[in-house]
This record gives sequence, structure tokens and C-alpha cells, in this order.
Amino acid sequence: MAKRRKKGRAIKTYTLGRVEVTTYEIDNPDWDASRDGLPGFPRRISAALNMRESPAMWMYVHGQIDHAHMQAASEFRRLHEMAGGAGIQAIDTTKEPVDGRSHYEPITDAMMLAARKLRQAHAVLGPERYRLVEAVCGDCVWIKDLADTRRGRSAMADLLRDCLDVLAEDWGYRTRRRVAG
Repeated sequence: MAKRRKKGRAIKTYTLGRVEVTTYEIDNPDWDASRDGLPGFPRRISAALNMRESPAMWMYVHGQIDHAHMQAASEFRRLHEMAGGAGIQAIDTTKEPVDGRSHYEPITDAMMLAARKLRQAHAVLGPERYRLVEAVCGDCVWIKDLADTRRGRSAMADLLRDCLDVLAEDWGYRTRRRVAG
């Protein structure tokens, strides 16, 4: 039996030190319908992108997840960071406060809103799926570090896509799919 090979998009990458960069087309933020067709105001422009910024971004650039998945992954990461899931530091009791403030940062309304939205995502996904999305999108753990075999990595990527589908639908980045019948 012959091996089948998936046809991926041809991606040109450039290495700048330890950063792998590619360019891709995005909607021009300065585009306006009144200026459509005028030189210097194209509808789409090229943008540089650090492919190693996150595993979800790498998957998006390589065509493994679509735009709605990427939006859901970015939103999850933003909420995770805002709620304090990344970069939590212990209180340094030896540090003397110089400006009259206390040693701790208070919990803000934005942090509570982010935590509430993450709790809803946990309820929608369930604990196992939530941990996968949290690891890949929130903590930027690569799928190759979560599974040992190629089959395991493939199954993990499929599960991540399913989870991002659910989040994209729940958060309004994609409309719900109806099953014909």
C-alpha cells in the first residue's frame, strides 16, 4: 500500500537569530470602502509573523487550524494570562514597599471576568479537554511534548481542533453547524 502524503501550503520562512518569521496576508486596517481601488490603499496587506510565538500560531500558519480556531486560541490565551494563569509570582516578603502600596496586587474586575469566562469554557469542554486547551493555548506547551508517538500527536491535534471548534462556536467566532436530517 502506498503512503499518502498530505499537501500542505508552501510556506516561506525566514530565520532571524532564533526567531522563525513568515509573512501572510491580512485585512488592511486602514482600508476604507470610499478609497477602494486607489493606489496605496489595498484591501489586504502582508504582515510578518513569528511562527514560534505559540503552538496555536504555528498550527495556524501551517494550515492545521483555521481562522476561527486561531481566534478562539488567542482569546483563551488572553483570558488565561489576564486571570493570572501565566506569570504568577509569590509575594516577596523581604521586599520593602517604597511607594506606600501594599505587597500584593488586588484582583481587578477584568481578572474576575476572565476567570468567569474560563470557568464557562471549563464547563463546556469538560476537565480533560480543558486541560489540553490550557496546556497548548494557555501555557504554550507544544503537542510534540504532550504525546510520544506520531499517532498520539495526531490524535491530540484532532482533539485540540475539536475543542477549539467548541470554543469558537461558544464565543461567537463561528456559527453553529447544523446536521442535515
